[in-house]
Amino acid sequence: MYWFLTYALVLLSLGLAQGVLMGRASVVDGDTLEIRGVRIRLWGIDAVESSQTCLDASGKPWPCGRRAAFALADFLGQRTVRCERRGTDRYGRVVAVCHVGGVEVNRWLVEQGWALAYVEYGGSVYLEAQRQAQAARRGVWQGSFYASLPREGHRALREILVEALRRLERAHARAREVLEPAVREEG
Repeated sequence: MYWFLTYALVLLSLGLAQGVLMGRASVVDGDTLEIRGVRIRLWGIDAVESSQTCLDASGKPWPCGRRAAFALADFLGQRTVRCERRGTDRYGRVVAVCHVGGVEVNRWLVEQGWALAYVEYGGSVYLEAQRQAQAARRGVWQGSFYASLPREGHRALREILVEALRRLERAHARAREVLEPAVREEG
C-alpha cells in the first residue's frame, strides 16, 4: 500500500509540474472548476455570474447564472477532466483549457451559449463559436443579459457614458434655444 501511495504522489506531482491537472471536477461557477482542491479558471472565456439573472425573449427574468453552472455540471458529470495550465490569474487560480471525453470544455461552454469569448485574455479563438451560439439563440443568447466587463472595460464604458451625457446636455441646450422663443410667441 505504501508503494502505491508513493507512486500515486509521484504521478500527481509530475502532472502538476507539467501543468496538467486531472480528476473529477466540481463546478464552482460557470467558468471555474475545482479538481482535488485546486481552483481552475477556464482560459479565454467569461461566463455569466452564478447569481446573475437574464431576460428571456419575452422579457421574463430567469436564473441564467445558475443554469450555466448546472449545464456545466451536467456536461462534466462524474467523468475525468483533464486541464492544461495556461497560467495563473490575479486571484491565484490556475488558468487552463480543460477537456472531458475528447471535448474542449471551454469551447463547449461558448458553443452552448453559457459563456462568452473573453477576447482580452486570448478568447478570440472562440469568437466563431460565440457567433454561432448567438445566431442559434442558445443559452444566454435566448434573450438579453449584462456582460461583465474587465476593469479596463468599466473605465472605457464610463468614458463613453460621460461623453454621451455631454452630447445629450448640448442637444438639450440647443433644443431649449429653439423651443423657448416659439413658446413665448404662442404664450
